Amino acid sequence: MTNEPLWQLARERGVTRRRFLGLLAAGGAAAVLAACLPDDTGEESSGLAKDPEPFITHGEAGLESRLELMEGVITPNRLFFVRNNSPESPEVNAAGWRLLVEGDAIEQPIELTYEALRRLPARTLVSYLECAGNHRVMFDRLQGRAAKGTQWGTGAVGNGVWLGVSLADVLTLAGITDDAGSVLLVGLDEGAPEGGFRRVVTSEKAMHPDTLLAYGLNGEPLPRDHGFPLRALVPGWVGSTSIKWLGRIVVSREQLWTRNNTTSYVLIGDDYPPEGEADGQAVTVQSIKSALGLPWPAELSAGT
Repeated sequence: MTNEPLWQLARERGVTRRRFLGLLAAGGAAAVLAACLPDDTGEESSGLAKDPEPFITHGEAGLESRLELMEGVITPNRLFFVRNNSPESPEVNAAGWRLLVEGDAIEQPIELTYEALRRLPARTLVSYLECAGNHRVMFDRLQGRAAKGTQWGTGAVGNGVWLGVSLADVLTLAGITDDAGSVLLVGLDEGAPEGGFRRVVTSEKAMHPDTLLAYGLNGEPLPRDHGFPLRALVPGWVGSTSIKWLGRIVVSREQLWTRNNTTSYVLIGDDYPPEGEADGQAVTVQSIKSALGLPWPAELSAGT
């Protein structure tokens, strides 16, 4: 991110030029973006789910971005796709919200408030987020066999500037042990399977400096649909790993199992033998894809 767009954003949020330069010198882009966030810790400002009009809708829980509306590398919040695992986005009040970090591979369980998290060293990261099922409709269109799940076209993906703290810093604060093996991330969306959507990541991935606990997106607090007040961001892994409305983290010496790494979000077949309690191998790293930014559904004839 160059300084000029960052300055324009800061100016819109009421930051003076002198303060902007001081923040930039002291803490870089992360310090500037943190200063752009509102001071109150009430509910997310609008309290509403985003307008579905610019999207292709998929039932109650899916809004697919229209690639033809994209005008740059960064996806605006109003056009960022939504994939929920419950019928509606929870409305969480940040003032009463807490993040619990516990488990048998944690020396000192901790409970952090929203303000306590925002006092930790902030990081900014430009990263894409993509649903594991993006392009799923192609199974039907190209092979004539529809795959189970939301029939996403090409727009279940977005790229944003995320602001938050390193998950590694939080786990270190809680005293993660050297023999930690897996980290369970649990959301507060009680309408999701298991009473809160959850995914397991390896301790190695959890401790990677780019794995964040994000509270800001594109210079604004996380929108309600994207996990306000806090979500995980696990770059490179499928979007379901980046748990929204994060409320609990469990760190264990053992391999942890949930619905989403045993019977769901697993690859099944001769090339993916069962592992532990799983029917196959859990989906982690996202496959590289490409798409043209044309109105969906677009048909191109040969030679065009």
